[in-house]
Amino acid sequence: MTTVPVSDKLLPTLSPSSQVRLTDLSSKQEKSKPNAKETLENGIIVALDLTDEILKSLVSNGLVALAERNAIDNEILVDWTDDLADIQLSIPLDGDITLSSQVLLQEQGFRVYPDLGRFAITSAIQKSLASTNQKVSSDEYYMDTGYSSDPDLFEVKQVLLNIVIDSS
Repeated sequence: MTTVPVSDKLLPTLSPSSQVRLTDLSSKQEKSKPNAKETLENGIIVALDLTDEILKSLVSNGLVALAERNAIDNEILVDWTDDLADIQLSIPLDGDITLSSQVLLQEQGFRVYPDLGRFAITSAIQKSLASTNQKVSSDEYYMDTGYSSDPDLFEVKQVLLNIVIDSS
């Protein structure tokens, strides 16, 4: 029996156009070198578009209250395609409905927890850049958006996804 990663099941659900977009991208990239500028540019454009589509889907399906990603400056994209800099995406997810279960399962020592946004977005970026030599890593940080100097009053209200696309 073959197991299918959760991200492979989530991606078509949260981004219905992903399969078509990734197939089109793959056919474009078959003929070019992995680190060719055009290959990198096409891959990152699809990755960012799919990320935006997933974020809209998370909000419209009620999985998060608010989701947005930081804007990527054209200068950073040029540096990344020239292998001079990494691309860093910061994506705050407010009101994630799985937040309490994520925190609880991690406190109990489980390594698998329902971080749907992170799984889907990371998968979309990895698949968009599959024909390149780029490494995609993601981390999450639990944030309390209200300030308090008392650590006992810390209450997780937001998940901050930090995704780095390494220019290797």
